[in-house]
Amino acid sequence: MGNKTLNALLTRGIDNSLAEKLITDGYNINNLKRLSNNKLLELGISPESILAFKGRPPIPNDTATRLIHDFKNVCTICRGEKSSSIIIHHIHPWQDSKSHDYDNLILLCPACHDEAHSTHTLSQNLTPDKLLNLKERRKQQIQDDDSKSLDVTNSPANELMEKAWDYFNHQLILRRCPNKKDLLQILQSTTNSQDGKYIYRGNPNDNYYMYKQFNSALNKIITQKRYFIINNQTSPGDILALAKPQAIVILTARHYFKNQSNSVEATGPGQIIICSYKKASICFRFIIDRWDATSTSAYGIHLSGSQVRTSILIIKDVTKEGKDYILFRQLINLHI
Repeated sequence: MGNKTLNALLTRGIDNSLAEKLITDGYNINNLKRLSNNKLLELGISPESILAFKGRPPIPNDTATRLIHDFKNVCTICRGEKSSSIIIHHIHPWQDSKSHDYDNLILLCPACHDEAHSTHTLSQNLTPDKLLNLKERRKQQIQDDDSKSLDVTNSPANELMEKAWDYFNHQLILRRCPNKKDLLQILQSTTNSQDGKYIYRGNPNDNYYMYKQFNSALNKIITQKRYFIINNQTSPGDILALAKPQAIVILTARHYFKNQSNSVEATGPGQIIICSYKKASICFRFIIDRWDATSTSAYGIHLSGSQVRTSILIIKDVTKEGKDYILFRQLINLHI
């Protein structure tokens, strides 16, 4: 949702195809508001959407952005089979509920939207209860599909080498994973001393076992939570709308790594690296401890300089420093 006029039209219940046509024809929110109801109807704007130009508040932009992101910009019912256009529909009508809450909204195509406003036999109606049920089922399916796409636990060894994690925030995973006792025992047995530059050292079989267990724990954390995927195509406005404290974000972009100190020969925990990614007024900033690197190449090459990486982050805070900055706490870093 990068175009402001397109966003404004979508949040007033206009489908994206009609919204794009209106923009092409030179219309915007201000000149549409000045038109008569009859003229708005001639342009294809529904009576329901006309209300949004004549007093009804629009759907909050961050709510609309989250809904479109969560449901992949496609109709929740037919999943794009009837039309690729989308409308944001109120499950319980606005005139009754006065609610723009996320839980009261669903993405529909124009055909399914007409069905939701039509009356058939009771078993065929897209009633509010049926829409809520379909929305929840679709949401769970999307989360399951996204989680499977991240799962590398059962990949063959050669695929693991191609998709190897460079870094685990072991302590954060310990705090968030249900089987923390088992992970803590593995971590303590492998790191009984703090010499060396990074944690994965000694017996290769022990190292691989620890890596595998923490990788499995990470996947469990991800599958239990809703997360957002952000890349170079994600607009700054969408990032601000999606990035709320405690949300999980998967960021694929060019990362910049900078040592906090000038010490090259540091060993043990506390080898802090400041990481960042910046786009327009948005800055992702977080720190990692190079001690938690998973290999020599991760320690010496992948976590330094400027590199395209995928990071799984838990948002710690959103603050403003002159321009808008989003401060993240890193969970894990993926070498791709």
